[in-house]
Amino acid sequence: GEEGEVDVDADIIMLDDSDEDTSGDEGDSDSACPVATIKAKKLRKKLRVFSPDVLKLWRSIVFRGKGDKFVELLAECAFAVAAWVRVGSVTKIDDEMVLCLIRCLQKSNSALFDNDVDFIHVLMAVVRLVGDEDNRLKLLQRGVLPNLLKGLRNCAHLLLFMDIGSDGSSVDSRKLLELYNSLKKLWDWCVALPAGEERSNLVEPMFAAITRWLEGLHLKELDIFEDDIIVFRFLIPIWPAYLKHIKLDSPEALRFQGVCNWVLMPSDPMFGSVEAGSWTRLMGHLDMGPTEDFSLAFLLEPDYIWVLTPASKQKYLQHRMDIMQQERHDREVAERRRAQQVDGPG
Repeated sequence: GEEGEVDVDADIIMLDDSDEDTSGDEGDSDSACPVATIKAKKLRKKLRVFSPDVLKLWRSIVFRGKGDKFVELLAECAFAVAAWVRVGSVTKIDDEMVLCLIRCLQKSNSALFDNDVDFIHVLMAVVRLVGDEDNRLKLLQRGVLPNLLKGLRNCAHLLLFMDIGSDGSSVDSRKLLELYNSLKKLWDWCVALPAGEERSNLVEPMFAAITRWLEGLHLKELDIFEDDIIVFRFLIPIWPAYLKHIKLDSPEALRFQGVCNWVLMPSDPMFGSVEAGSWTRLMGHLDMGPTEDFSLAFLLEPDYIWVLTPASKQKYLQHRMDIMQQERHDREVAERRRAQQVDGPG
């Protein structure tokens, strides 16, 4: 293609974190759009409302520039697409838009935006695009699954605490649920494909990304944070397939077992905070129905029961006993109240 164009014809696009130049020298860019002098704030205003002229401007600057300028323009172009998707100006995305969004997910939010919330807007735009079959296929073919994982790792904590209720005591989890269901929809679509090269090209990179994430957790130091537990929770739809993919005597299986048992009931008291407790204590998810969101009931099935250590099984039995005691207490309180209502005051 012409100098300055990005290859959008690759079957799977998996890029590293480098800020490689894709446009040649800045002087080679369209003279009508001198990228070296573009300011992010002014550019955001120019790209805010979608129109044919705005799209032409967007195409003239996306993937242009070098180093920090490349990242700055990439961020603003991705934010523009997210804004167009959010208001419904764009419902079908082309290859350049897909690549722009995915490249944005690959980088840390702090490297892209001064305001971390801007990264959330880009992430949620990708989530909303999954609902359309044509968009879903384009996103999957460009490697959206492992890059969603990377984007989630970058902002999991922010996602959680963006949704803290106005009283500071509960979690309004709409964004979290929307992200979870989109990831589940993408995965279900992939595994429903017939066994073959197409399916392998979609699921294998995700398995590899999950393995890298697990390897990055430091179990000996218990250096697992709320962000990591939230990521683990979002991967629940994929865990059964991942466990079948790896060998039971492999380092991957041992590491998953260690991580899983830790996140079921963290011993660190910091995970008992009022705000995040329900999102970071997952023992109760073993009791959920198999089709419920975030259910870990599969771990009690014969094929996966090996994951639970004797200590976790003991904790689970204690958890069940605590629930039964609480239910018995609640029944007794309700019965006393009914009796008082029948007998009347005094």
